[in-house]
Parts: sequence; C-alpha cells; structure tokens
Amino acid sequence: MFVSYKWLKEYLPNLNQEAKALGEVISRTGIEVEDVFSFADGLKKNRCWSCYHL
Repeated sequence: MFVSYKWLKEYLPNLNQEAKALGEVISRTGIEVEDVFSFADGLKKNRCWSCYHL
C-alpha cells in the first residue's frame, strides 16, 4: 500500500521528520516499510536545446 507523506502531514500536523527517517521509525514499530521514495526523483529538467540556436 502506498501512503503519501503529504497525506500523513495533513493528519499529523506536528510531524517534523523527513520521509526517510519516518519510514525507519515506522519500521521499528513492527510495520513493514519496503521503500520510501519520491516521484520527483525520477524526473529530469529538460532544456530546449533548439531554443539556444535561434
């Protein structure tokens, strides 16, 4: 199951840990956390190379 960090912050407004650290804390409580990732990590900024040659 995927859980959004933003969603967790809505329901836990005093949450002040980063996502990776929170994943480790949740794992220590006995709930399995397989991975913590950001969808933005897979995105790259694209430049318009043809625009520079105008």
